[in-house]
Amino acid sequence: MAEELGDRIVSGADTVRARWQLTPSNARFLHAHLTLTWGISGGILALLLGGATGLALDTGEVAVAGGVPGLIAVATLAGIALLLSLFPLLLGSRRGRQLLRLRAPEPTDPGRSSLEHLSLGWLVATATLGGLVHAGGFAVVVGAGLSAFAYLLPLGVVYLVLVATRWWLPTAGTLRGDRLTVRSFPRDGQPGRGWYGQLETVATVQMASLTDVRSVTVGDVSLVALEHTDGAPVVAAVPTGVRDQLEADLRE
Repeated sequence: MAEELGDRIVSGADTVRARWQLTPSNARFLHAHLTLTWGISGGILALLLGGATGLALDTGEVAVAGGVPGLIAVATLAGIALLLSLFPLLLGSRRGRQLLRLRAPEPTDPGRSSLEHLSLGWLVATATLGGLVHAGGFAVVVGAGLSAFAYLLPLGVVYLVLVATRWWLPTAGTLRGDRLTVRSFPRDGQPGRGWYGQLETVATVQMASLTDVRSVTVGDVSLVALEHTDGAPVVAAVPTGVRDQLEADLRE
């Protein structure tokens, strides 16, 4: 659980009361977020690979129930088969993992790519479901006489919002004495963080200035909005135990 990452030390004015780093491996909320984003992008990949395979095989269009072209179904299944052979090559080799870390870095865990937080079976299953959903979405809008962009553009907006939120949202932090510091990247001095380290979000709140703690709990993680007198509210993802400590400090 995310709460297991906390180091509770209650004595001293400037001692560490809690420290955490949430990733898709230890926080179900971030795991679900990663699954959703991969379902969108991996599903498109499955559909594209399947489409290319379908065209190469010259399957043609065969009407099936609901008026969905058979090519879409066959192509999607072919894309899934290609994904089954692609991911073991990437995740099973050092160069493949390095490529994923460069192209799909995990903001809160610089030593791993985002896709390394999901198993091969989960990656394929999620891409499969995403590909089928996309195939149905495209079929609906095209069947209604609309351009495929009527499905693709809203989908792209949703995907960009999800990715931007993951990179911006602070998910690591320290509660030290009467000071809370949250950040979107762990500041651990690891080499090779690359260009994405420049996107780090950092915020500090003095407990004495805290005026309100608003939160929404999702499993073992709480999304908190901290209102304080020193500036704009600070939004972050923290373990539920840290949320409880912040509320206790506010009541004192």
